Amino acid sequence: MSGILIALAIALVWQGFSYINAGTGGLVPYFIILGGPVLAIYYTWYFSFRRFESDGPEGQ
Repeated sequence: MSGILIALAIALVWQGFSYINAGTGGLVPYFIILGGPVLAIYYTWYFSFRRFESDGPEGQ
């Protein structure tokens, strides 16, 4: 799962650089470049490390 999220982050950063090189998008490509890795880190934590209430108490 985390491999897919890392690939998504790379794709978002790549797309942001493409927009900057094309001279389109204004400030949005910079948000894409910053937001891609942040989203990948958050969703990796959420789906891989976060404990859900249905998992029971920690340590079991």
